[in-house]
Amino acid sequence: MRKLLSFLLPVLLAWSVNAKEFRGVWVATVGNLDFPRCRTAEEFKRHCDRIFNDLAERNCNAVIFQVRPNADAFYPSRLVPMSRFLAGKEGQGLGRFDPLAYLIRSARRRGMEFHAWFNPYRVTGAVKTGKAASLAALAPGNFARLNPDLVLSIPLGKGQYSYMLDPGDPRVIRHIIDVVAEVAQRYRPD
Repeated sequence: MRKLLSFLLPVLLAWSVNAKEFRGVWVATVGNLDFPRCRTAEEFKRHCDRIFNDLAERNCNAVIFQVRPNADAFYPSRLVPMSRFLAGKEGQGLGRFDPLAYLIRSARRRGMEFHAWFNPYRVTGAVKTGKAASLAALAPGNFARLNPDLVLSIPLGKGQYSYMLDPGDPRVIRHIIDVVAEVAQRYRPD
């Protein structure tokens, strides 16, 4: 035991001296919980700057931002539509503005890490509509709408359902890997 402690003590001390605290905050976009819908890129930037300035004042060094609240995105993508929680309608962005690029630049300008948070399988939150109607309400190119056989219906009670992609299906797994890889390669989040 003494040999183990004599070995571990210098390692632990070196780690504690060099360890960096992770003081992060999650920003949820689903249901516009922590980030409101925006009509313009300028409005988006104002909300982003307000949140990030507040985090910097509180000595946060990381933000974990929900970039995929449902089967959608807070960035222009060749694989998934823009989130309805961004501008109010799925598939509608803010012109040529790239929200994720701005978020990452804003975080790093303030000395913060930026972590992209994905909800890989959720298609909808609680809804009272059936699967066909719920999928029909999605943007025409939405993976779930194009592949209804890959969408599971989750009864929530009181006549409500949630819909999610089947996590065990290889086609869903491939799609999720492609979506995450697209963000990792294009944006290089922390």
